[in-house]
Amino acid sequence: MKDLRKLPKPPRPVDGLGPDHGYEPFFPNFLLKEWIVGAVFLLAFILWIAFNPVTLGSAANPNDVSYIPMPDWYFNFLYQFLKYFPGGDMAVGVVLIPAISIVLLTFLPWLDTSPHRHPWRRPMATVAMVLTLVLVIWLTNEASIQHAAELYAQAHPYAHSHP
Repeated sequence: MKDLRKLPKPPRPVDGLGPDHGYEPFFPNFLLKEWIVGAVFLLAFILWIAFNPVTLGSAANPNDVSYIPMPDWYFNFLYQFLKYFPGGDMAVGVVLIPAISIVLLTFLPWLDTSPHRHPWRRPMATVAMVLTLVLVIWLTNEASIQHAAELYAQAHPYAHSHP
């Protein structure tokens, strides 16, 4: 039989990282907190949808040639971007520039090899994301404003005519 005194001793906690220092069991403590936060957000979203329903437009009429189409809100920035590249340059605005942007944002974690995680200590990544976000918000807003102006001009064709 082996001598039990020669077996290695179990590791000891280092610098107060033992089981009594800041340990919280994943289940149920941590997971329950996550579920509660998720349930609160889900309830808030359901209430938002219940009290702010999406209104439907008029019924589709294939004979109406004056209808001005508008994409869903999450494509408005691309719809506006398309207006800046008419005619033969359309492929540049629709495919090339968005594809380059997506590739750059995809590879940004490998391009920015800073060991820091705080946004202020990672200027390249922070500037890229802020500029992208500002551009998308601005283009979406411009598309919505121009579409509203087009609808108003269509509904009131003689509003700006001079006698």
